[in-house]
Amino acid sequence: MQKQENELKNKIRVLLAAPGYQPQKPHGIIRNLGIPEGQSRAVRYALRDLETAGELVRLKGNRYALMERGPMFTGKLTMHHQGFGFVLLDENQPKAPKEDVFVPPGQNGLARHGDVVQVELLPDNARGRRRDKGFEGRVVDVLKRGNHRIVGTLQNDSGIWQLIPDDPRYQELIHIHDPSAGVAPEAMNKYVVELNDRGSTEMVETGTLVERLGPVDDAEVDILAIMRTHGLATEFPEPVNREASAFTAGIPDEEIQNRRDL
Repeated sequence: MQKQENELKNKIRVLLAAPGYQPQKPHGIIRNLGIPEGQSRAVRYALRDLETAGELVRLKGNRYALMERGPMFTGKLTMHHQGFGFVLLDENQPKAPKEDVFVPPGQNGLARHGDVVQVELLPDNARGRRRDKGFEGRVVDVLKRGNHRIVGTLQNDSGIWQLIPDDPRYQELIHIHDPSAGVAPEAMNKYVVELNDRGSTEMVETGTLVERLGPVDDAEVDILAIMRTHGLATEFPEPVNREASAFTAGIPDEEIQNRRDL
């Protein structure tokens, strides 16, 4: 099924990139592809997915065309819990805008919050965007992952293990497709999950359970979850422990002699 969907999308890309192509409505694209009317729904789904991925733009009159290519820059993606995000651009790039680039919902591709990404500025005529409202773009590549682990609550939905992320900027459920690969799963417990890379936006987010923090109703577990989310250590490094152990519990006599009673 996935192979057929990819082949159909490639046919659409070729058609829309052909010399002399004029933006068409879905039924025109279906006719030019030679797709039987009974299979037209698959084409409409493919057009929707390509538009969501930022490869196509839907013009007035429900006509589709390839998205115009815009300038590309590198920066760090910050997601919002409502699905949109901003890319803070590296300052050392020639001709880079001085302001953050707005990324509309669905235009972050495979990127997650905190990733270093390559963002393409959308052309002025896309979605009626105006320059005076700032720069708008879409993520075209993930250059460096910002975080490989995420904390959340584990649930079992009809035999399928899923993690509900604590951080609202991660909006998708994390599917634990192989619970035996990590620590033992237990519903309504907090876990740390190692995220996998997915091949396309059509695939669900998956991960492996790497640490069980404890029951969701335990206050100490909440504190531990916050520490794991922000990468805070729960123990001091060994050099610090050695230095601390060199101090005595009492105050030496010579130190007391050097003190002045105020």
